[in-house]
Amino acid sequence: MLEAIVKTLFSLRIEFNIETYQLFCLRDANSSVDDLFFQLRILRDDYSKKPAFEVFQKVIREMTFT
Repeated sequence: MLEAIVKTLFSLRIEFNIETYQLFCLRDANSSVDDLFFQLRILRDDYSKKPAFEVFQKVIREMTFT
């Protein structure tokens, strides 16, 4: 989902004059709580990387060199 959002924003950047995209709250509030709102980030609460971190990093790299 994160990849789709970033790529969509990137593709619409000129049409809608998008200059900045900021991803807030990079770290889970509590990774042990089985609730979407506690685990919807790209880092766990101990700052270890989640799979979405690698995806975000890859997409940003791709967007940087296009």
